[in-house]
Amino acid sequence: MAYGDPSTDVGRFLASLRIPSLKAFGNISRGSNAGECFLEQYLRIVPGDPANIRLFEASSLVKTAASVFRIQRPGWQEEVNLLFDEAERVFQTAKKTKRISLFKAKEGVLKMTVDERREYALDAVYMRAALGASLSETYHAEIYSCTILETNNTKSGCLVLYKVEGIRNNKDWNLEVHALLPKKNKRAAFNRLKLLQKVSETVKEAFDIPSPLAFFSPIAAIVMKPLNGIPFSQLLEHPEPEALASSLAGSFAVLHKTNIPCDKADSLLQLFHQLDDKSAKLKKHSDVYSLACKLIVKIRDCIPESMELTSCSIRGLGPGNVLWMGDRFGAAVIEKVVAAHPYLDVADFSARIRMLGIMQKKKEQAQRIANQFIFDCQTATGNSNNLLPAFEALALVNLAYSQFAGASDHSVCMQLLTYGEERLNR
Repeated sequence: MAYGDPSTDVGRFLASLRIPSLKAFGNISRGSNAGECFLEQYLRIVPGDPANIRLFEASSLVKTAASVFRIQRPGWQEEVNLLFDEAERVFQTAKKTKRISLFKAKEGVLKMTVDERREYALDAVYMRAALGASLSETYHAEIYSCTILETNNTKSGCLVLYKVEGIRNNKDWNLEVHALLPKKNKRAAFNRLKLLQKVSETVKEAFDIPSPLAFFSPIAAIVMKPLNGIPFSQLLEHPEPEALASSLAGSFAVLHKTNIPCDKADSLLQLFHQLDDKSAKLKKHSDVYSLACKLIVKIRDCIPESMELTSCSIRGLGPGNVLWMGDRFGAAVIEKVVAAHPYLDVADFSARIRMLGIMQKKKEQAQRIANQFIFDCQTATGNSNNLLPAFEALALVNLAYSQFAGASDHSVCMQLLTYGEERLNR
């Protein structure tokens, strides 16, 4: 025994797990998750710098490679290469661990930009360790691999899809998970998902949601298990489209009655101001501009800008984000929950269905589904003020503006505005 840095012993122990893992499983990384669990528990008892431990672990792996070289057992070349690769991976983890500690303020609050958090989320080596720590307790699995399958930048942040692989109950196991990196209200967004999950578990008609598995605080990432289902955008030729539309209306009705904290309120006044700004950019396109302005004037006459915004609303629930799961509907991604008038997201979904019909050359099917959906939504609210057609027209104008930007062919834009005019004249 001798005095020295305790990180040396811990690093050596972590490195010592590699050769038994290679011999037992044929994979040098399969035992590393046990090491992660050991390290996590050790640091709870003896607080220290994990980056230093990683550096000693990496150096021990290099020393082990040197020993393998000296002995030169059969297959020693491959073993040495694997140990060097593992040492490099651990060394990179040490650098990232050290960098993350520098982002922490005295109060323990992270000081990272969205781009910096995204950089870590797109590092498969770092996320293997992060997801291993987050998922091993939930699934009782040892995770040894992480692959990035897909990345999407959204208005509210960044969404990354991973495939993790490991051992569970002595069998090969894999799982796909999403990590959502919200720009704002990070912890609140995770807590809100947990509340929505409780609603989906108790009310069958409610939207099912991606299961929130963990909140990974170093990069403020929400780890979720994705849903499997058929996007509504692929159901225009379903044998019973009206029945699906009625069922979907019921899911929206449950959502609008859900009482959970929201990010903010979507103001109708702000929405009209945004439309005015977009209109100003269309002045040189006289046909589009004149029809759009005429519709906006009529819509403003129908919808009071000061209407109360009390319903829970998930923004972005379009046909591509709503999944049919065989017996209920689910929301593939939930990024922003706001307080809004219930007709806003209903009208937005209907408008997107009508546009889908234009794009897929299935106008008749789309119109039938949208009309049934609107009818059932209005019936579910019990509201007889007949404002929904005006909200539909508002959504169609807004969607037309979005389609107009950068498009050389304005035919889709004009068809959407024509639909808006038809809805107002009902």
